[in-house]
Formats: sequence, structure tokens, C-alpha cells
Amino acid sequence: MEKYIQFQIAKINTVQFATVESAYPDVPGTKVETTSRLYFNIDHTNKYIRCGIDIGFENEKAPFIILDVNCEFSIAQESWQSCLREDNKIEFEKGFVQHLAVLTIGTARGVLHAKTENTKFNKYLLPTLNLTELFQENMIFEIRAI
Repeated sequence: MEKYIQFQIAKINTVQFATVESAYPDVPGTKVETTSRLYFNIDHTNKYIRCGIDIGFENEKAPFIILDVNCEFSIAQESWQSCLREDNKIEFEKGFVQHLAVLTIGTARGVLHAKTENTKFNKYLLPTLNLTELFQENMIFEIRAI
């Protein structure tokens, strides 16, 4: 049975956004690939976990949409404490980090739409990602002194 973690979205950051007009695939049938990278980090002092996604839409020439969005999730003190381990690490259950990733990816979809609305770039949508394959184990972070 998974722990109940009390949290809220504290902040949304658009770290990077760019559209590259010169790399836009104008020719119909041009192969477009989507790259994505999820990342996580924690702030032990302020009790939050950050989940981000870095996305690129690329053709054979170059990337034409670049987006990096992250969400900072504030974790309640009691929930944070319940995840601490004795070896100076904190462990979050895979279902919880998967949920944070789903929220972050949904946020990134919204940012992508808002930033490209009423442009030719708007037809490119972030595809669905199978996060159950990605999160096979709990996520463990080392707590470092600042």
C-alpha cells in the first residue's frame, strides 16, 4: 500500500521555449521526431520536489520547437518526514513520482499550446508517454548539505 503524500503545485517554470522558423518542416511528409527527457531534483530545506520535462521537435535538419518546463511541488512537513530514510536519503514511491510526472507533462502540453497558439507550430502536440514503463522502482534522492 502506497503512502499518502500531501503536496501542492507551488510553482510552474518555463525554463526554455523557442521556435526556430528556419528549421520548420515546410515540406509535407517531412519526418518529425519528438525527443523528451524527464528530470527530478529535490530541495530538502524547503521541502519540495521539482519535476521537469525537456522536449524537442526535430526534423532531419535541426530542432524547430524547444521547450523545457518544470513544476515545483511543495510537500507537507509530515509527508516529507515520512519519506526520510536513516541513510541520509529520501525515498518517494514510484506511483507518487509517476503522478508528479503526469501533472508536469500535462502542464507542458498546456504551455506548448499557449506558446504556439495561432501559429503554424501549433499543429505539433506532445505525444502520450507510457510512464508505467519508465517508473519501475521508487525514486531515491541523496540529501546534501548546502
